Amino acid sequence: GNPHCVIFDAPVPKSDYASFAAKIQADSFFPEGVNVEFVDCKSVDHATVLVWERGCGATLACASGAAAVLVAGVLEQRLARKAT
Repeated sequence: GNPHCVIFDAPVPKSDYASFAAKIQADSFFPEGVNVEFVDCKSVDHATVLVWERGCGATLACASGAAAVLVAGVLEQRLARKAT
């Protein structure tokens, strides 16, 4: 599967998230790269996500990223098991 770095409540403007995500992806902690998701939890059942996929950069959607965000959100008690 794809590794994911899910970041909640990061004060990253939408216009700057690509540069932050590229730096995270290039970090030696992720030797094979990583997908990066910046998450803003609007409520326990709604989140807005900015996605950066390893290998292609900024994307409008990522199925494994959505799953990673939900799992991380549930584990961190930020999201319910069903969210949009």
